[in-house]
Amino acid sequence: SVDTPEGKAVLQNLHDMRWSDNSMGSKQLLVINDVQQLMGSGKLGMYLSAPDNIPILGKEKGGNYDDLALAPMP
Repeated sequence: SVDTPEGKAVLQNLHDMRWSDNSMGSKQLLVINDVQQLMGSGKLGMYLSAPDNIPILGKEKGGNYDDLALAPMP
């Protein structure tokens, strides 16, 4: 639930990333090809996707495998 101190803190952090420090950027709701291109070119720091995106980022979008990492999501 977002109606808890922890939920409110997450929402506040997302708000701050978008409107306070601009770490989220102003361009939202991109299609996957745009996100992959940004990630492969080093202009995007993080996005959520399946592990099968890693080869696409490396082979098709110019990404360096040493710069890419995966982490599990609950």
